Amino acid sequence: MSPPEFLEAIPLGGLGEFGMNMMVLRYGDQMIIIDAGLMFPDEELLGIDIIVPDISFLIENASQVKALILTHGHEDHIGALPFVLPALIHVPVYGTRFTLGLVTEKLAEHGLLQEAKLVTVSPRQVEEIGPFRVDFIHVTHSIVDAVMLAITTPLGTILHSGDFKIDTSPVVGPVMDLPAIADYGNRGVLGLFF
Repeated sequence: MSPPEFLEAIPLGGLGEFGMNMMVLRYGDQMIIIDAGLMFPDEELLGIDIIVPDISFLIENASQVKALILTHGHEDHIGALPFVLPALIHVPVYGTRFTLGLVTEKLAEHGLLQEAKLVTVSPRQVEEIGPFRVDFIHVTHSIVDAVMLAITTPLGTILHSGDFKIDTSPVVGPVMDLPAIADYGNRGVLGLFF
């Protein structure tokens, strides 16, 4: 069987809205999920506390999901985990130490922590996940331990920024790793998602 000639980027939430950030990248029959966020409703949705992405696509293709990768710990990026993970309990969840600290509390509250497979990563760490080579790049944001993802596939590299702000004097932690981002830019990327 010849390798696929295309890479799919499938937004399940967070496109054109604040909240519910969730993006799927699929190459052949393998995919990774980036973030699992929720959204808080506006005043027009009385009686509704939270809104989560429609994960029916993920449930239908659960055997193809190889990982769920978190960019940072804000609710619009991790808040839907308790509602997504039961359908994908076999899937490891990657995140930085602080992000997974927040996730640990959230999953414990929902009785999911014992079954969850949490994988702690650090900036400049690279993980091979099926056909995806994921490089975690430190970015500054209003929360610590945020990362941008450089995802290299057989067809090229995708940069997924998560949320960031360029801060040359952050209160906590190092400055944004602009040299790593520039290096990927110099090599060429297929797409930049932010």
